Amino acid sequence: MQYLLLFFRLLLCTFGIMTVCGLLTALSRFLFLKLMGNPAGNKVHKITSIIGTPVHELGHALFCPLFAHRITEIRLWTPKSSDRTLGHVSHTYNSKNPWAVLGNMFIGLGPIFSGMIILTLLLWLCFPGTLHEWISNISDFTSTEANTTDCVRFIGKMLHSM
Repeated sequence: MQYLLLFFRLLLCTFGIMTVCGLLTALSRFLFLKLMGNPAGNKVHKITSIIGTPVHELGHALFCPLFAHRITEIRLWTPKSSDRTLGHVSHTYNSKNPWAVLGNMFIGLGPIFSGMIILTLLLWLCFPGTLHEWISNISDFTSTEANTTDCVRFIGKMLHSM
C-alpha cells in the first residue's frame, strides 16, 4: 500500500508540474503573439526556431530506430518550406508489428524527452549547483511519506532553487 501511495504522489507531482509548465507555455505563447504578432513572418520566431526545431525533430528521429521504424526523410530546419512547416521526420513501419505500433506514441512524445535532455544539459552547464539542488530535493521528497501540502512545498522548493 505504501508503494502505491508513493506512486500516486509522484504521479500527481509529475503531472502537476507538467500541467503548470504547459499552462505557462500557453500563456507565454499568447503573450508572445500579442506582443510580436503572427509568428509566420516574425524574425524572432525564425531565429528561435534555428535551435528549437532541430531539437524537436531529433526527438522524433531518436525514437524511430528504437521501435523498428525506418526514417525515409528528415528535415531538421527548413524555414522557407512551401507547407509552412519548419522541419519534419518521415518514417515507415510494419503496422502488424505491435512494438512498432506502440512506438508511434513514443515517437510522438520524443520532443518532450529531447527538450528535457537539452534543458537539463544547459542547466548543468550554466548552473551546476542548481541541478544538484534539484536532484537533492527530488531525492528528499521521494524518500518520505508526503501529502498534498508536502507536494506543494516540494514544487515551491524547486521553483525557489531557480
